[in-house]
Amino acid sequence: MSDSNAWFQETTSRARAVSAAFKTTLDRLWWVNLMFVVVPAVLTTAAAIFAALPRDQSFVLFNLPPASIFAGTAAILTTVHKALKCDDYQAECLRLSQAYQSIAIDADSAASAPDAGRDSPHARLTRELVDLTKNAKAQVGTNFMSGAA
Repeated sequence: MSDSNAWFQETTSRARAVSAAFKTTLDRLWWVNLMFVVVPAVLTTAAAIFAALPRDQSFVLFNLPPASIFAGTAAILTTVHKALKCDDYQAECLRLSQAYQSIAIDADSAASAPDAGRDSPHARLTRELVDLTKNAKAQVGTNFMSGAA
């Protein structure tokens, strides 16, 4: 096995592992989306329903109407979600996962190509990996990277 072939196979393996790590990160963020996206949507809907009900003092909590409590809680959760830039992080994880998967496919293809002209894919893939690493705005935790090392 040539050194180039080994490099392409190693690059394929590492890129697949990094792609999977980003996908795992996204999969594990479902509860964050539940808490900061779904719950505020439900609370906002509940606030609208309670605001439309006739005024009844039996629905008062902490001397506040439930509609205001629901709306306020939804606003706080949505603000936290925006302040933490959760949507941006998740979009970047998705982008990086797809980019690394693309590199894995490209490296796998280059590994099976004839030896002639291999310097070009090697240099191109190296540049792509460097650029991707340099421009990444999201990182995965080390616990997700066990297969990438």
